Amino acid sequence: MLIARRDAIDEANLVYDYSIVGGTGLHESLEKVTFQTKVAPGPDGNGSIAKATLTFHTKGVAPLSDAVRDETKARGAGIFKAIEGYVLANPA
Repeated sequence: MLIARRDAIDEANLVYDYSIVGGTGLHESLEKVTFQTKVAPGPDGNGSIAKATLTFHTKGVAPLSDAVRDETKARGAGIFKAIEGYVLANPA
């Protein structure tokens, strides 16, 4: 189970920041992974476009391996898809 922390919510600019700070899913070489998600109106006012930026914070001076980066990005995509599913099911 991952341990997450909400870092910021900016309702005016539709930005949500959170960090994964611990738990069994956080690789041992990582101190935390920070996600910034920004939502913008879609083209011609149809739908929305979401952009997620990940920042990896390794422990000490440990380099970030491609395998850890790719695995963490895949988990982040899973979390994003879960949020997307909730929003689509609950548009109000």
